[in-house]
Amino acid sequence: MHFPSEFFVADEQKSPDPDVIDIPRDPPPEADAAPVDETPDYLFRIQLAFTSFFAANSKYMGWMVAVGLAGVLVWGMVSVWMERSADAAFGTIAAIDYRMPKPDPMSEYGMAPADDPNDAGRKSDLQEGARRFEAAAQSSSGAASAYAYLKAADALQRAGDAEGRIAALKSGYDAGGGDLPLWSNGSAYAAALTDAGRAEEALAVYRAIAGKTQGFYAQQALLALASAQLDLDKKDDAKATILEFRTRFPNASSDRAAALEIKAGGTPPAAAPPASAPPASAPPAAAPPAGSAG
Repeated sequence: MHFPSEFFVADEQKSPDPDVIDIPRDPPPEADAAPVDETPDYLFRIQLAFTSFFAANSKYMGWMVAVGLAGVLVWGMVSVWMERSADAAFGTIAAIDYRMPKPDPMSEYGMAPADDPNDAGRKSDLQEGARRFEAAAQSSSGAASAYAYLKAADALQRAGDAEGRIAALKSGYDAGGGDLPLWSNGSAYAAALTDAGRAEEALAVYRAIAGKTQGFYAQQALLALASAQLDLDKKDDAKATILEFRTRFPNASSDRAAALEIKAGGTPPAAAPPASAPPASAPPAAAPPAGSAG
């Protein structure tokens, strides 16, 4: 069947179905945009800077980590070696001390000398012990060395060797090893110098100890210095030393300092009066007996 061309044209020009028509609508109103925070993020910038630095130097980071780990390893090995060396040194000192002749127990009560001065064999043993203590001190350092010299000085004193004792105490004093060993050797060294008639040298030792130590040991050194100065009739020097003690340690117990100051002819500062007690409150009035007329 043949259809005329007008039929197709008419069919194409037919109005479209209204249900299919896309009716344009007004666009929805744009929502107000949130304000932009323009405050610079410094934390982010720092993180970015570190990240960039590590990224640019990543080839060196491994070496830095390796060097740090090697340093920790070396420090640990040195610490272990020092600890073991100290244990060995004190063990050697204890072994020598175990073999030393023991003093007479009655000497602790002043009823007998520690050693018989006429016993040549015992004196020889004490001298040998002192020699071994000094050898142990020379092969160690620090507190162990100072302690070994102190033991050597004790053995030499028991053997009657005053000059050897002074030399051993000086070596122990020079070894240092901390405040306690320094005070132990130094105070004994100063006392030995005083016994040998070298009191001026003893004053210099006490003064040096007061400058090298802190706290309790420095306090004891200053008080010992003031006492030694008084023994030499240097009262003005003793007063100056006590003033130094009070200035340097204002909160320290000053009973001994006060006694030394009185001995030097000075007047210790008066103690603060005790705080006055608060006034006692008046006792409450007795209640009237029941049934009494107001």
